[in-house]
Amino acid sequence: MKSGRLYGSLMLSAILLLAATAFAAEKETVETRETVTVNGNQLPAGKYTVTWEGSGPTVELKFLRGKNVVTTVPAQVANLKTTSPGGIVTIKENNRVVLTQIRPEGKKYTLNIGNESTETAAENGAR
Repeated sequence: MKSGRLYGSLMLSAILLLAATAFAAEKETVETRETVTVNGNQLPAGKYTVTWEGSGPTVELKFLRGKNVVTTVPAQVANLKTTSPGGIVTIKENNRVVLTQIRPEGKKYTLNIGNESTETAAENGAR
């Protein structure tokens, strides 16, 4: 009887642990030096926490300032051959600075926002 309860408790604990890690959100802190446009929404200069769930190919990014969600945008996960040093990629478009990519530090993927390709955004350099 005791071994059956112990086994059941261990199995329940393992299931709960797996469920918790399966739904854990990824996050990255990004800082902009100027106002940037993200999928049509303007974000004032400052630090933001960006969270997302899943491994792609499409994820939803949430930009938070403190505990408040400022905007939510779709993004595509693109795999890299090597780890990223981290940072963001922007382009100038119609007198606006547009955020096109987030490069999570130490990860082998990028988060592409909007219709910009990884190559086009990378040509403009990480900021």
